[in-house]
Amino acid sequence: MSDHLHLENEVEAIQSVTFEEIVSYLTTSGAVRSCEACGNESWSVGMDDGKPILATLPTFDKPTITLSFILICKNCGNTRLSSAKHVARAVIQTRAKSS
Repeated sequence: MSDHLHLENEVEAIQSVTFEEIVSYLTTSGAVRSCEACGNESWSVGMDDGKPILATLPTFDKPTITLSFILICKNCGNTRLSSAKHVARAVIQTRAKSS
């Protein structure tokens, strides 16, 4: 699969990412660090019915949104967002390399 996710398959690609793939990518990429608010190192990924919950961030100058996976500190509830498109692209590339 191409490195570029086109709009028509972007949401489908994001929805295909599993909890395990999100955690694996965020852990191996160094994105999971201690909570800046409380120092805790345990995080959860927002999930609903086995699918990652997506936060939507609108842009103001054009009719687009950014989709993000939600990470929540298990101690204090501090919330981090990680670009769903970026994570999905990396996961899909990893899948392609291992097949």
